[in-house]
Amino acid sequence: MKEGPDLRLFSHPSTLSRLALWLVDATRDKWAEKDAKAGKTVKSLPFVVTCLNEDKGTYLVVGVTGAPEFGDVRRK
Repeated sequence: MKEGPDLRLFSHPSTLSRLALWLVDATRDKWAEKDAKAGKTVKSLPFVVTCLNEDKGTYLVVGVTGAPEFGDVRRK
C-alpha cells in the first residue's frame, strides 16, 4: 500500500499482519476453486503484503502462510 486514509494504521507490524491473514482467509476459497478446476492439489503458499511508512520513508513487509483449508493449522 502506498496511499490511502488509513496508511498510518497499517504501518504497524501487528495490524499489517492481521490484514495479511484476513486477505488469505478472504481469497482462500477463490484460489481453491481455481486449483480444483485445473486439477491441481491445494497447497499453502506465502502471501506478502507491504505498507509505506511515510514518516520514515521505508516499507514494512509482512509475509504469512495460510493453511489450504479454513481452521487448518500446520506446524513446523
